[in-house]
Amino acid sequence: RSPAPTVNVFGPPVFGPNAAAEVAEIERLLGLIGIGVNVRVPLGASLEDLSRLPRAWANVVLYREAAESASLYLQDEFRMPRVTTPPIGSVGTGAVLRSTGELCWVQRTVWAELARMAKLPWYARLAVPENLQGRRAALFGDFTYTTGLGYALAREVGLEVVWAGTYLRHLEKDFLVHAHTFTDDAFVEDDPEAVAARIEETDPDLLLGTQLEEEVADALDVPF
Repeated sequence: RSPAPTVNVFGPPVFGPNAAAEVAEIERLLGLIGIGVNVRVPLGASLEDLSRLPRAWANVVLYREAAESASLYLQDEFRMPRVTTPPIGSVGTGAVLRSTGELCWVQRTVWAELARMAKLPWYARLAVPENLQGRRAALFGDFTYTTGLGYALAREVGLEVVWAGTYLRHLEKDFLVHAHTFTDDAFVEDDPEAVAARIEETDPDLLLGTQLEEEVADALDVPF
């Protein structure tokens, strides 16, 4: 184990459009509470880096769809705990920092950072902005963005999330548990035509999804 507290950062997928920026931001936040990064996986990781994975105190999993097997293996074989909350929105990001700090026995709190992140939910709790009242959002995609953005839109912005779905059947149980915290209608579906039919039937004010859903949104004139 490394002498000072460190974590392995799993994800985002190496071909993600903002992969480097996402890793840099989570490293910055962890650094604020005194936690270093042992290995970044898969972004820039070599075979030598992979051999050093067990030196970390914990694993921070940014994308469960990309790191579920690896992080569970390290948990079972080396008793390395993992943090799987998506760091999206102020609540999600704060939960990741708090959980990681507890696992690494770090008690430093960066009040300025937490205060900055807390402004949005504080405002959202006062009243939903007039131009968002009655607006309905629908989400479909992977595990991380659908659950992370769904919670942030519903709890921090004030939109109604009419449904949320994913195509990742191997994460179905966990997805439904998380998604039902911000919507009554959560589902798993890997048939694009079924998802398209749901979009047409619902006609949401905002759709967040993959490239397949973007084509449907364009055809139905739904903001994407």
